[in-house]
Amino acid sequence: MLKKIIVISVIIYSGLFSYVYVYALDKEDDEFYKAVEVYSKGLYKDSTAMFGNFIDTYPDSLKLYMAKLYLAKSLYFRGDYLKTISLIDGVIASKKARNVYDEAYYWLAKTYYILGNYNSAFEYASVVVKNYPDSYFLWDVKYLISQIYLRKNNVTL
Repeated sequence: MLKKIIVISVIIYSGLFSYVYVYALDKEDDEFYKAVEVYSKGLYKDSTAMFGNFIDTYPDSLKLYMAKLYLAKSLYFRGDYLKTISLIDGVIASKKARNVYDEAYYWLAKTYYILGNYNSAFEYASVVVKNYPDSYFLWDVKYLISQIYLRKNNVTL
């Protein structure tokens, strides 16, 4: 009888905490994807706040570096290029962010390009071409490299 009570208690106890864990994941996913939706609508001030909140609330999230990259892109579109660079540098410095390195280097190159630092832009764009030949961003990077070349050589079309 005592064994049955213990087994039932363990099942109820573990079931209760698995529900709490699933609920927490759902809430985390909801907050992340709501912020992505706001970003996709071009509401960068709001997405900046939402991704900042997500990062503060879920520092151990599997989506942490994706959120940091979205935050950096939101800042980029708001014209805050120095914060964009700082945030992306932090993403690149983390070995846990490997799944977003190609995108991070692309946005870093793009940010340096907009600032007129064509040498740094070329350096970071080249990382994508050399190290990530299957990247979704490869053609955008190649186009950016052509734009860098035109700017560096004062070519106008």
